Amino acid sequence: MNDTYLTRETLIKKLRYSESEADWEEFVYFYRRFIYSIIKRMGLQESDCDDMLQKVLLKIWKKIPEFEPNQRKGAFRSWISSTTRNTVYNFSKKQQAMWDKELAVGMLSEGNFQSPPYEQFIEEEWKRNITTLAFKNVAKNVSEQSMEIFNCSVKGESVADIAQRLNLPDYKVYRYRKRVQHLLTAEIKNLKEYLE
Repeated sequence: MNDTYLTRETLIKKLRYSESEADWEEFVYFYRRFIYSIIKRMGLQESDCDDMLQKVLLKIWKKIPEFEPNQRKGAFRSWISSTTRNTVYNFSKKQQAMWDKELAVGMLSEGNFQSPPYEQFIEEEWKRNITTLAFKNVAKNVSEQSMEIFNCSVKGESVADIAQRLNLPDYKVYRYRKRVQHLLTAEIKNLKEYLE
């Protein structure tokens, strides 16, 4: 495992037993996008999403000492998504009088958030969050040209077209693409081990 990562348990312990700003910033770096995606998916207006993100982060900061880590994979992620869902739900319940009652009942009933589509969304969003973080981390450690080759390849551009456009031999395009792919796969694995 990469020395950059400790363990998720270590991060949780640091958050539970200290008030280090650096530890909190690390948590926000890894989980902000995931939390924001849940908030947005729950149907809040765009103008309320950033405010709600701050409320959720504050609630997590206050409640993290109560979180009891266990060995079940995904328990912390589940706790974060439940805390987010409950915070949004409670906010929305208070705001219900201002909204169209039919919209509020249809989108914000607790039953909707327990349904398989919601759980499926949480899983898909988590994977997207891990991939995005991995991509950002890998991009810091490889050349722009390597990232461009990988991106073009993912978009379906042929090796021959990429090589011609960048004035490179085909074998270098294959090599750069494979290198980024390998680093990205390793980074996703490291992030999963660290965050799940």
